[in-house]
Amino acid sequence: MSPAHDPSSIALSAPAVTSFLRRHALERPGHTALVDGVTGESITYAELLAQVLAQAEEFRTSGIALGDRVGILGANSLPYAVSLLALSEAGAIAVPKNTRLHHAELATNLPDAGVAAMIADSGHRELATALADELGVTRRFLLDVDAHDGRAS
Repeated sequence: MSPAHDPSSIALSAPAVTSFLRRHALERPGHTALVDGVTGESITYAELLAQVLAQAEEFRTSGIALGDRVGILGANSLPYAVSLLALSEAGAIAVPKNTRLHHAELATNLPDAGVAAMIADSGHRELATALADELGVTRRFLLDVDAHDGRAS
């Protein structure tokens, strides 16, 4: 396991948002970190850290860089929480959008945010794809666990 993926190698340079997760994964790895209010699915601190680090690496590998803004369009869920934390771990800036906004509203404020990538769940994939096409955003990710095996088409 590389030092970046080893919870016992807590670095002072770790992003503040995920430093709590590293600490809890080290101190109480088997304790519940999050519970999905809709599905009842739960995740431990160790599992959450592993997923966050893996997704952060996926983001970095895809070219998401320090300071990049990434739009997120999806319902609250465990994968949503993992994505928010992974973006922080990767040094990117999450730009969560209200799923009740209309296409025209999103088409206006996403360019203002300067998004370099988009993340969407399957329920908002079509809208996110259309927006990404309009904005010329080519880096796209699926939020859903069952479909989260890479980039959305």
